[in-house]
Amino acid sequence: MEEKKPAENREPLDMAALESLDFGPDWKSGESASFSRTFEKSVKRERGEKRRDGGKRPQRQQRSDDRGRPASGPRTGGERKGGGGHRAPERAARRVVLPDYPLEVSILPNQQHLFSLVRQVHRSRRAYPMIDLAGILVKDVEACRVRFEVRKREADFRFFHCKSSGFVGADEAGVMRHAVSAQLEELFEVVVEEAEPPSGQFPGVSRCTKTGTVIGPPNHHSYGEALEAWHQAHFGDHPIDVCKAWLEMVRDEEVVEEWKASFSKRERYRLKSEPEGELLSRKQAEQQLARESVGLVASVRKAVVPLAMVLGSGDEVLKQMVNRVLVKERRFPINLAHSLRAAFRHMKLHMFKVGKVNYVTSIKPTRLQSTELAADVVQVLEVLKEHPGYSKQQLLEALQPGAVLDSDEGRAALKPLGWLIDRGHIVEYFNGKLSLP
Repeated sequence: MEEKKPAENREPLDMAALESLDFGPDWKSGESASFSRTFEKSVKRERGEKRRDGGKRPQRQQRSDDRGRPASGPRTGGERKGGGGHRAPERAARRVVLPDYPLEVSILPNQQHLFSLVRQVHRSRRAYPMIDLAGILVKDVEACRVRFEVRKREADFRFFHCKSSGFVGADEAGVMRHAVSAQLEELFEVVVEEAEPPSGQFPGVSRCTKTGTVIGPPNHHSYGEALEAWHQAHFGDHPIDVCKAWLEMVRDEEVVEEWKASFSKRERYRLKSEPEGELLSRKQAEQQLARESVGLVASVRKAVVPLAMVLGSGDEVLKQMVNRVLVKERRFPINLAHSLRAAFRHMKLHMFKVGKVNYVTSIKPTRLQSTELAADVVQVLEVLKEHPGYSKQQLLEALQPGAVLDSDEGRAALKPLGWLIDRGHIVEYFNGKLSLP
């Protein structure tokens, strides 16, 4: 499926995110540099073990409850703190486990966000860990898409896809409702009609406790249509009888008057292609669109959908399946990183490996083979050969002790560095460290 291009004013990924990555090559290990993250393990002390201040950690005394049983002892028979152990089976019984659809789910980058990320890598001329670039994308819901594909052994399963918006779901009626609603704004213009406020006695109005939508008084003739419109707009995937439990009766006179004022301004719909055409209610416009939109929803076995659209849909099974994959990728986005390889190559980025970590850069690392070099170039290479991982400040200190980076003397001393970086003879990493390829 061809992805809809987002609006041009979408904010690009922030370059500061690229510069704040929290790990890089371990320069202390020389040419066999590798990634390392160290975590201090907490030391578990035995009871009665001496503390650092020389004192002895007091042992915890067991307390007894009013029945003489040690309070800290093991509980048996399903006992729980607070006497609520018997409630656990009830909660487990109420918990509904939705079976998964037979789909393979994978996270892919949104093209516009990927272009923005690659453009910033090109501009920076630095090398970034591929896994962290994938991590930047997967943390942004708008920057990712989801690919659904029916498993090969499931010959009979199909899910449904709206061609215009990309919306997917296993319920054909639910996808059709979404498709019609999405097409409504594109094909119809909204005309607001002024009318007399409704007359009569209205003791209260019905309001949704979840969305705050005021539906209207149950004793008004428009209540049934307004109730159906509210249900389809917000909870189309739930039975209407269940949704009615989320309604409350509001008897505030101000709220009733607000409903009267809003009811006097009714929205009517007219086809944009027929400026003098008939004005229709929303329900009538949706019914007409459903009749005329043949092929708006298709049965498919594979589709690529914006991640935000899936997470905002009413299909709880799809959402739980995607959320599981999303949590795993946000913890360590190895699958997304693998899918980025071909895209990075196509966008003229180069990949190389330091230890176990793959890096991405816009400049291909190339060892300098020539022996006929200027003295200042040789001096820069010799310093970084002896001290891989030096920053520009450290390199300048080695070349010209006491010189300041932002000075004529400092710029002159580091002039060969720019030439060497541009030709890939020196790699500048995301954290400003320098090294020979």
